[in-house]
Amino acid sequence: MFKMMKGLFLVAAIVGLGACSGLKLQEAEMTAPGGGAFKEALHKYYIERSSAEFAEGDYQDSDYFASKAITASGETEVLPQEVGDRQI
Repeated sequence: MFKMMKGLFLVAAIVGLGACSGLKLQEAEMTAPGGGAFKEALHKYYIERSSAEFAEGDYQDSDYFASKAITASGETEVLPQEVGDRQI
């Protein structure tokens, strides 16, 4: 009985943690792009990319691109991602 409860708890914890991923897209969609035409286009692109990744079920990448969109809507300069940062 204890092993079954332990297993159910583990499954619930994994599902709960997985549900936290992909939530940055909603936050990014509520940010207003600003800072000129380039940053507005950058914000739009990152929202589109985040939405596409979310639709594919890749919530980690969706959150990554949503974070970039949020950064693009602020004063901080958005730098390109290093090739070595991606696992290709």
